[in-house]
Amino acid sequence: MKADFPTAVLAIVLVCLFAGTLLTYSLNPNDFGASAEKSGSEITVDMHATVQSDYIVCAVEMDNTERELSYFYDERYVYPRDYDGQRYDMDALSDQLKYTNVSHKEIDADALKAMFQDTGNAKKNAVVIFSGALPCNVYTYDGTSITVNDALDWLNAGGVIYWYSSEKFGYYSAPLKEDFSGDWETGQPLDTESGWTGIDYLAEADTEYATARSDISKLLNLTQNEVWEAAPLETSVTNIGYLNDDGRCSLSFRAYGTGRIVILGGEWTDSMTMAKIITSRVCEWNSLTDHASGTFKGTKEITFTGTANAAYVCFGTFVPRYAELFLLG
Repeated sequence: MKADFPTAVLAIVLVCLFAGTLLTYSLNPNDFGASAEKSGSEITVDMHATVQSDYIVCAVEMDNTERELSYFYDERYVYPRDYDGQRYDMDALSDQLKYTNVSHKEIDADALKAMFQDTGNAKKNAVVIFSGALPCNVYTYDGTSITVNDALDWLNAGGVIYWYSSEKFGYYSAPLKEDFSGDWETGQPLDTESGWTGIDYLAEADTEYATARSDISKLLNLTQNEVWEAAPLETSVTNIGYLNDDGRCSLSFRAYGTGRIVILGGEWTDSMTMAKIITSRVCEWNSLTDHASGTFKGTKEITFTGTANAAYVCFGTFVPRYAELFLLG
């Protein structure tokens, strides 16, 4: 049956209005935000969102030093992962971080070595490694043994490495012509069962999907549950993701002094997991003192009372919209 003219016009108008709403949203993806301030023992978080949004707000105790994020990338070296794969992941992470307050820069092997040697500023820096190996220039070879004192000293002083575990942590990457011992290698393992990192791995394992979820994964909705062979074992790390039956962790970190190696044990590009971990700096939290969650539209205020000195705010459990960490002193 045909609709009469007024009904047809009304239907067209409604469709146009709906399309306009979608267009308006797509043209204003950043119309979400929050602010936070602390007065005495009270933290107040003010939030705003143009559309209905789910949220999580965490009050935490942590070091209040601002960090600068770097991506390591250098085509002068040979890696277990090819350049296109690294660049794809770098672009994917950048797309995720556009919903956050985190900016980044790109550094090469020389800048990475200089960063590791600058232990005085270790707490101010974090680096993401996508290549599957560190460049050999950050190691020291005396003709007999290999040492990694610069990297270890930097970690112990508060530096953070985010490791995308296409390979077990503990490989070095050689220059395109020859490595530091004079032999051409694409990625020489340095006792990869544990190596200098002290991280334990299975000798062989298949890619699987873990089902036992950690409390912090539930709280922050860290959904990455794939575990590769290079995913570390819970015996040597702190699990913040999913735990597989054989002990492998989908997301984890190992502490070195006040620093961390954060390991993503499987594919992450189809979720906001990596961006949430980097933005929240969850692996640096000393304690979670309180949290609140729910849905809202418009404005909302949340207040916490206690010893927390930082607040993490995230909108969009399933659809990324906004995330920010407020360091409040």
